[in-house]
Amino acid sequence: MAENSEQRLKELLTNVSDSYDDFVNGELLFAKKHNYVDKIIDFIENTPNVTTSQVIEKGAELSGIKPVYTGE
Repeated sequence: MAENSEQRLKELLTNVSDSYDDFVNGELLFAKKHNYVDKIIDFIENTPNVTTSQVIEKGAELSGIKPVYTGE
């Protein structure tokens, strides 16, 4: 089951409009390490026109990394 989820996540990450190799590999490893593969799959599938930045932000949120205030 986990192998299928990881393969599905890799496919979804590859198909993000502004995807690049390091993004796919990094997010896949991070999602596996922090046990949120299925949650990030749901996020990508339910976010129209998702971008790499949105996936990275969601991954950080799911792993417990707090956003840094940028003054915006």
